[in-house]
Amino acid sequence: MKDKGPYRQRDTRTTIGAADAIIVDFCKGYEDENLAMLMLRQEIIRAGMDINHPSKESLVRLVEFLADAETEYKDNKTVILNRNKRLLLARGAVKMGTKRRVRRAR
Repeated sequence: MKDKGPYRQRDTRTTIGAADAIIVDFCKGYEDENLAMLMLRQEIIRAGMDINHPSKESLVRLVEFLADAETEYKDNKTVILNRNKRLLLARGAVKMGTKRRVRRAR
């Protein structure tokens, strides 16, 4: 998969956009797309994530579970870098329909 792959939602500030980015990032790390999709499906189920309406909490769980799965196929440094990159996406996302609070200077 390409870096600018076929995201359903390009705005990674939303949970669905972050989920798409995390999924694409995970899959591009594997030559065997079938293996990547199998692992991904298992970890999405394990995280309890609704793929159409992911919560921030389920995204964070997914990232942790994907990191666990990657330890079997990748070196520790790569796993940590991937985990940290994906956690930034997951933690920065806001569910569609919610507003971020903006602090105003006094």
